[in-house]
Amino acid sequence: MFKPKPAKKEYLPSMLPKNRKEVFFDVLKLNWGRFILYGFLVLLISLPMHASVIFGDFYSASISEALDTGKITAVQAVSMATSSSNTLALVDILFCVIFAVGFSGLAHIMRQHAWEESVYFRHEYIKGIKQNAGSFALLGLLVGIIKFACTWFGNYLMLHNGNAFAYAGYIPAAIFAIFLAPPTAYMTVCVPIYGVKFHQNFKTALMLYFKSFFKTIFAVLICALPFVVQMIPNFYWHLIGRIVSSLATPFIMLGWFVFTYEMLDKTINPKLYPQLVGKGVYKEEPKEEKTEEKTE
Repeated sequence: MFKPKPAKKEYLPSMLPKNRKEVFFDVLKLNWGRFILYGFLVLLISLPMHASVIFGDFYSASISEALDTGKITAVQAVSMATSSSNTLALVDILFCVIFAVGFSGLAHIMRQHAWEESVYFRHEYIKGIKQNAGSFALLGLLVGIIKFACTWFGNYLMLHNGNAFAYAGYIPAAIFAIFLAPPTAYMTVCVPIYGVKFHQNFKTALMLYFKSFFKTIFAVLICALPFVVQMIPNFYWHLIGRIVSSLATPFIMLGWFVFTYEMLDKTINPKLYPQLVGKGVYKEEPKEEKTEEKTE
């Protein structure tokens, strides 16, 4: 009963994935258990950011309760809410950097999976952090600062102009989401691949974005779907949404990596990195044409 069972049919090289879509499903088929564990890793490294949001929910609930019982006035409630929001957004800058450093190791692992290469978790994760932590930390710092600036601007408008201007505070966040979120997502793929400086990877990311604007927007929206739940203004939705989205992140990452590889194979790689074109995808060797020798 412990003898290895022969496969029903012989596995041939032609059965290997021939395109990026097939790579995605092949990797998940062979490594679905690992990807669940990767999800728990994402949940672990994002705990500080989750805790910040949950603390903010509890503090907002306490402000609302104090307002309802008459312990504080409406003006005091708004002041307390905006002050706590700004403080948490400021602290989140550090949390974004911490998350980005942990995420850099996982990005390296995802690079290996998307190339259909063997992955030894501990070795690859540490290697990824050593190689990419600097660029990812800078990326996390910039995201944290932008997030703080958007939060502060929205709170400033609400504090000084009332609720009539509350929604105007979302305008900068929307602008940054449209023009910076997709290039940032591309950066998470480019940094583990190319050993170049931060600004060079950012130029590549911008070029990919604007050369395939609508295709990129569609792909980003698909990847963002699991994160929509946590945006519902309710404590339980916040909690459930953040847990689910963290566990789903590695699967989303793999999809985004193979999508980006396809974009890179059409733009950057053929000219600058020809050895990376189609890496991880099975390429059929051209059949040699047999010629018959003529005899007189």
